[in-house]
Amino acid sequence: SDSMDVRLRVVDASVGFRTFFDSVSFRLLRDAAKIIQENHYYPFGQNMVGIEEKDQQSTSSQEEQKFQYNAKEKLDEFGLYWTDYGNRNMDLQTGRFTTVDRFAEKYTAMSCYGYAANNPVIFVDINGDSLGFVNTESSLIIRFETIIRNSFSNFINITKTPDGKYITGLEKIKSNAADAYFSENNMDGVHNTAFTILNNHLSQGKFDVSLIDSKSLDHSHVLFGSFETGQIDLDDMVLLGGNVQKLNTRSTVIHELTEQYAKQVLNLTEFDDAHEYAFDKEVKSYYNFIPSRGRTSESGEYRRFHGNVLTNPFRYHMTFDIMPTRNNKIIKKFTGVVYDEK
Repeated sequence: SDSMDVRLRVVDASVGFRTFFDSVSFRLLRDAAKIIQENHYYPFGQNMVGIEEKDQQSTSSQEEQKFQYNAKEKLDEFGLYWTDYGNRNMDLQTGRFTTVDRFAEKYTAMSCYGYAANNPVIFVDINGDSLGFVNTESSLIIRFETIIRNSFSNFINITKTPDGKYITGLEKIKSNAADAYFSENNMDGVHNTAFTILNNHLSQGKFDVSLIDSKSLDHSHVLFGSFETGQIDLDDMVLLGGNVQKLNTRSTVIHELTEQYAKQVLNLTEFDDAHEYAFDKEVKSYYNFIPSRGRTSESGEYRRFHGNVLTNPFRYHMTFDIMPTRNNKIIKKFTGVVYDEK
């Protein structure tokens, strides 16, 4: 018997998907439904005022819904007509940001004030400082996300851009089990340390990687990852397993992503510099396993603590299957790791 005011907000904030409302209808048993605000946009986000609708009676008692184009907040104070993209504001009338892109050195061929490489139909700026590319192999992205979640015992969610194409960070699941997992009392807080490292890199700056697996042509040429090409081999990583007291999938994901973060965001373009930076982050994600810096692609040394005493070095060795090809070349396929420790 009581009246009910239902307000439905529908946002098309994605680039890869289109939403049409021509055939949508609402039916109420009592009063007629009203569209209190309907917005349409030009490619760079300026409102198409001539075809927009607004119910004056409904909106007179409340402010206009400001979160519009790309689900970003419209700033109309002082008649500026800007949109808040988080790190920068964009002038919708010119389709340009009002301040310099902090990653301008990565995109020297583009204006440091431009939005989405001046092509908003194909690209989307995530927070006003990143350029996202929509053409990505979806099956490998889904698998990569599963690997990351599994490496944290599924106590995390992965945050993504509105179109679902790009990872923007991690968030912990709220539960008692998750709290115990990330506690400093659990393996000296190594899971929380790994979460912090990985989340920081995913959420602070745009960098690109190429995901491959055993079906890819470059699989035999890449062991875990390639600094030069940005390729990451998912099948190699999965073979390492999840034991944080040995070389493992999560620590290797951290190393390879950190290396590309160092190269593309921190501008550490020399392999030795980026590798050193990534190694320091990787080491923090182990529990009582301290690999040496002088490792190769086939073997390395590591130590452990017994009480407060550091052990003498142990060795580990990568194992490979040697396979001939039709053109009489030999390729190596990674199969696992053998540890000398007894």
